[in-house]
Amino acid sequence: MKKRLIAIFISMVLTLCLLVFALVGCDNTHGDDCDCPFCTKQQSGTEGLIYTLSKDGNSYEISRYLGSATNVTVPNTYEGKPVTAIGLSAFARKPIAMVTLPSSLTTISDWAFDNCEELTSIVIPEGVKSIGYRAFYYCTSLTSVVIPASVTDIAGGAFEYCESLTSIVLPNSVTRINERTFVGCISLSSVLMGSNVDRIDNHAFWACSSLTSFVVPDSVTVIGVNAFQNGQN
Repeated sequence: MKKRLIAIFISMVLTLCLLVFALVGCDNTHGDDCDCPFCTKQQSGTEGLIYTLSKDGNSYEISRYLGSATNVTVPNTYEGKPVTAIGLSAFARKPIAMVTLPSSLTTISDWAFDNCEELTSIVIPEGVKSIGYRAFYYCTSLTSVVIPASVTDIAGGAFEYCESLTSIVLPNSVTRINERTFVGCISLSSVLMGSNVDRIDNHAFWACSSLTSFVVPDSVTVIGVNAFQNGQN
């Protein structure tokens, strides 16, 4: 009887250890592509990219970057499926200087490149429809951004405190400049808007102190509170 109790106790301890190991060894924040029964699976690419399978199983997003390279290339496909999104805070606070985005991309999520202070330029590929809230917040070295005609939504604060950004061209597909989109872009001297913008929201260009002129398209019907506050020049 005593031996049986000891055996049961050892079995329980081993089971508990296996459970703890499984929970610690996996991260349940990375989507549905998982071999682990307790969580989802992290898939690491050659560039230190972590991929998450979409809920419908048809595409992947980059959910995190764990590498240390300063130049990163996001592939068009992973495991035979397109990479369509840069996820929430995926590259936040990483020391990247350049990132090449895939033509398969459709979404740049909130905070995607938050505080990437060494990022100098980025080309957003044709096909991207939305740029999330504070997607490039405090990218203080960012001097150049190419926004394609496919983009219809640029969320508030998307380029907030991009202090080195000197010019921006917004395509005709963008109809609204949301709140705080370009706050603190102190080097921004040239803004070319598409012909379909109908609203410039509150604080949209607050503290853009290098702006010396600004042409408001005929399509604009609303200019929000303090849209150009502290634009000293």
